[in-house]
Amino acid sequence: MTKNTMGIKLPRKLEQKMSVVGEQIKLAR
Repeated sequence: MTKNTMGIKLPRKLEQKMSVVGEQIKLAR
């Protein structure tokens, strides 16, 4: 869980956004 390394507990909505953005970045590459 890379989110734990950040040391910041983000709301579930932000987590979903982060995951979606991560997928888009992977697809972009």
